[in-house]
Amino acid sequence: MCECVFVCSMKLKHFSKFADMTDALSAATAAVEGKMNKDLKKMLKKVFSSDIQEELAVADAKLGNVIKVGGACVF
Repeated sequence: MCECVFVCSMKLKHFSKFADMTDALSAATAAVEGKMNKDLKKMLKKVFSSDIQEELAVADAKLGNVIKVGGACVF
């Protein structure tokens, strides 16, 4: 039996605070439903350029399938 250990390092590329509790609730609800709200979509387009190949780690598979940016989406 082979035990494989993968070690990877991740670096936070961008952080954005919510304007208020309503925006936070709206984003959380959209994420639970596997959707992107417009603020998340705008931020991803701004931070992840389509000509650069990068990987984006997403914890939720449904949300990961919705996100279409320049690089690969890993969940």
